Amino acid sequence: MLVLRTMAAGAQGVLLQIRPRVGDTLHLRLDQQTELTGTRQLGGSETVTTMTATMHVFSRAIVEKSAPTATYVRAVTDSIRLTTTDARARALEDAARESLEGKAMVLRIAPDGTVSLADSSAASVSRDVAEAVSLLPAAFPRGPVEVGYSWSRDMPLPGAGHITAGAPSPSGWLHTKFRLDSLSKHGTIAYVSMRGEMTPDPDALRSEAGVPVLDNGVVSGTMLVDRARGWLTESQFTIVAHSTIRLPGSDDIVMRFETRVTQHMKTVERRP
Repeated sequence: MLVLRTMAAGAQGVLLQIRPRVGDTLHLRLDQQTELTGTRQLGGSETVTTMTATMHVFSRAIVEKSAPTATYVRAVTDSIRLTTTDARARALEDAARESLEGKAMVLRIAPDGTVSLADSSAASVSRDVAEAVSLLPAAFPRGPVEVGYSWSRDMPLPGAGHITAGAPSPSGWLHTKFRLDSLSKHGTIAYVSMRGEMTPDPDALRSEAGVPVLDNGVVSGTMLVDRARGWLTESQFTIVAHSTIRLPGSDDIVMRFETRVTQHMKTVERRP
């Protein structure tokens, strides 16, 4: 009887994996908005400046090869549209579009969601992209879990531009907690939520003058895992980070930043 109960409990476990089928082409849309508010201390008064940037990216994930330990996907950026209220940053829009549109890279995706570049030495892959991809953490447990199960992950925060699309992004650590909230009626779709806290890296306190240093931050979001397709079919995240610039060798604050990023990624039908 004990053996039967154990087998029944194990059968109820849900395996969360990223393992799309070879030959599939997944069409993705990414929408991201970044709001940056900077407060500068000028004597006894404060000056507040704001900047908003939006990014819309259409891309494809072409599943080329599968192995027991990973799936190899060619990611192609078809189009990107960038807008910003910062006049100084507008000159960079064309350069950013040119560096991304039409470019492809091969990603190695482990079943638990760990992403790495299959060939980081490829000429089409910039150093920034290689660093950003290498920092993406494993999100899913390696074994079956039940609804209500929670797990934690820690990851280093990447440098400026990788999270906040050009806004200051000081170094630190992101401590996240994931939870399998529920399943669809037939168990095809798994609903996963996450919450995380950012803490500064002690080494960041010794960074060069004029560089923002993280004070604190929070991340929250949801993910929909299509278990039949083996793919993260939709995700929504909100990131809020607070950072400061201090005078060298002093605790006096020169400027405070609040960076708020909202991001929505979805697998869509093929664009006409």
